[in-house]
Amino acid sequence: MSEMYNLRPAVIYNIEASQFISKIDGVSGAHNDIGGPEIAHLIWQAALPV
Repeated sequence: MSEMYNLRPAVIYNIEASQFISKIDGVSGAHNDIGGPEIAHLIWQAALPV
């Protein structure tokens, strides 16, 4: 999971992450299933400066 995504500023990305965001829980379904390490890694990659 140390892959660098090379995300660029001011670009909108459509990420297919249904493999990792899939736990149906509560009223909002899987929309809150973002606590896994794969999604955290993606969020950090997007937040880090280029």
